[in-house]
Amino acid sequence: MNRVGTADRPMAEGIDYSWGWRVAVRRMLGILGVGVALMLAVQAVGWFGCFTMVSGPSMNPTLASGELIWVDRRSYGATAPVRGDVVVARHRGEWIVKRVVGLPGEEVEVREGRLYVNGGNPGMQHAVMPGPLSIAPGRLGRDRYALLGDNRSELASTLVHAVVPSARIMGKVLFRVRLWPVGFGVVGAG
Repeated sequence: MNRVGTADRPMAEGIDYSWGWRVAVRRMLGILGVGVALMLAVQAVGWFGCFTMVSGPSMNPTLASGELIWVDRRSYGATAPVRGDVVVARHRGEWIVKRVVGLPGEEVEVREGRLYVNGGNPGMQHAVMPGPLSIAPGRLGRDRYALLGDNRSELASTLVHAVVPSARIMGKVLFRVRLWPVGFGVVGAG
């Protein structure tokens, strides 16, 4: 509708066009509110967790290189990591995805791809690629966690294992998404 009257077409009677700026302001505030809500939602998702991509074969067959994983950043706020959790941690300036195999105070050893904790089998039931990996026994210090990849066919020099403090563990991997072929899976404890 033409808001300005002309000689052949006068303004409609009974319509007050002086309120047009108020409608425009209300619409702008609505758009601004939606924008703020979206920013807060993105921030909340980042606070709870994030997606990241697996790089490298050290977690085969559990996780493949190129898969997206959801990392729950709030998982260890009140509790400590437990044996079998798959975590993302910072080690030597890199982000790594590994399985927690040793807890503070425990002695951890790997002999020809087999894990021993305090001299015995820890009883973890996750899939492992066997191989020649051997790591001499060592006792973990206070607040130190032993992390190990599921692919034991890799050599020790390829960063298949790490010892990190709890402050360097970003969070627990909850699920994975494979883009091709399309797939989804929960990453459970071993």
